[in-house]
Amino acid sequence: MPLSRVLFKPGDRLEYLYDFGDAWEHDIVLEEVLASEPLRPYPLCLSGARACPPEDCGSTTGYENLVEAMKNPNHPDREDLIEWFGRPYDPEEFDLALVNRDLEDPEKAWSRKIQN
Repeated sequence: MPLSRVLFKPGDRLEYLYDFGDAWEHDIVLEEVLASEPLRPYPLCLSGARACPPEDCGSTTGYENLVEAMKNPNHPDREDLIEWFGRPYDPEEFDLALVNRDLEDPEKAWSRKIQN
């Protein structure tokens, strides 16, 4: 559903529950409404910070363990988690271009995530 059908003016907010099993709760706040630009693909991410938690990492406790394991080369779960994720996970990483490519082609983004 387009956010424009549920958020109308700056300050409007909603709570989004993702992954009922792990219960990731997101607070979404409309900060500003901008005029659309012809020829620009939408939806479009303008900025961001930090990597999202990987799919099926085990809710907040699993995510916290993943972040700790990546910080500590001697963490007992580190090698298993790197193998599971496919590479070392960097929670500070944010790739704006990749996010926008994923928004343009969600099916391709999903298939890439499944392969990792």
